[in-house]
Amino acid sequence: MRALAQAAPLVNTSSAYIRLGVAQTFAGQTAEAQTTFAQALKLAPGDLDVESNMALAAALEGNSTTALPLVQKISAATNAQLHHKRNVVVVYGLLGQADQVRASPPIGLATKEVNTLLARARTIRSKGST
Repeated sequence: MRALAQAAPLVNTSSAYIRLGVAQTFAGQTAEAQTTFAQALKLAPGDLDVESNMALAAALEGNSTTALPLVQKISAATNAQLHHKRNVVVVYGLLGQADQVRASPPIGLATKEVNTLLARARTIRSKGST
């Protein structure tokens, strides 16, 4: 991750910052990841990949103030792809708002898939609270 952290400012592209932010998220450095994704958004405003990754990082630390506006924007985006919509479901699940996504599931995702994603989010959430 050190190499990514050194390279991102040198390369100064949204994809470089996305890679660093994803690595930080996987390492449990969710606050740092949000800062990194914010930098990526400066370089690529409105990029749904950046926004969905930032929402996930925020949700992993229980930051609904950051996560919810992002997933609401992604949900309303006409160009949202299935992987963005899956991330939306996971974010709601991580924040304990499964009913929100069940009431209005993303178009293109089957109920079974939504339930599977919510179950995974619930498992992640329970591990984070122990």
